[in-house]
Amino acid sequence: MRQFVVIRSVLLCWCVSLIVFLACFRQVSISFAQAISLTALAFVLEKKEGLLDRIWAAGARPSEVMLAHFCAQFIILLVQTALVLLFALVVFKLPLAGSLVLSVVILVLLGISGMAYGLFISTQVDNEVGAIQAAMGSFFPVLLLSGVLWPIEAIPQWLQYFSYALPTTWGAEAMRSVMLRGWDITHRDVWLGVVIVSAWAVFLLLAAAIGIRSVN
Repeated sequence: MRQFVVIRSVLLCWCVSLIVFLACFRQVSISFAQAISLTALAFVLEKKEGLLDRIWAAGARPSEVMLAHFCAQFIILLVQTALVLLFALVVFKLPLAGSLVLSVVILVLLGISGMAYGLFISTQVDNEVGAIQAAMGSFFPVLLLSGVLWPIEAIPQWLQYFSYALPTTWGAEAMRSVMLRGWDITHRDVWLGVVIVSAWAVFLLLAAAIGIRSVN
C-alpha cells in the first residue's frame, strides 16, 4: 500500500511538472497567434473597400500607413500580453521564479514578430479567405515544430534544423528559463532567445514594409 502511495505521488508530481512545463510554451504560442490575427486582415479589408486607394491618393507613404497600423495594434498587443500573464500567474497560479519584466519583454517581442508577419500576409493576399488560410497554414507547422506539444528532441533530426530557426522555439525556451529556472538576461538561453526573437521581429517588419510597397 505504501509503495502504491509513493508511485501515485511521483506520478502526480510528474503531471504537475509537465503542466507547468507546457504552460510556458502555451503562453508563447498564444501571444504569437493572437498577434497574427490582429494584423492578418489589415490591408485586405482596406483594399477590398477601396480605402487603401484613397489613402494613396491623399499622399500617404507606405511606411506611414504601416506605422499607423502597427501603433494602433501595438496597444491591443500590450493588453493581450497583460491578460495572458494575468491568467497564467493569478488564475492558473503558474510559478514565476524570475523577472516579470523580462517575461513581459519576451512575450511583447514575440507579439511584434506575429504582428509583422500578419502585416506581411495582408500585403500578399487579396481576400479574407486567403489571409486566414495563409495565417493558419503557416502557424500550425510553427506550433508543431517549436516544442509546444512535444520536445524538440523527439522531432526527426532533419526537422530540428527548422525548429531552431523559428522565433517561437527560442522565445519558449527563454520564457521557461525565466519562469521556471529564475534565470536573468545574463544566461545564454535567455539573451539568445531575446536576440533571435528581436531579429525575427526586425526581419518581418522589413518584409512587411517591402510587401506594402507592392500594394501601392
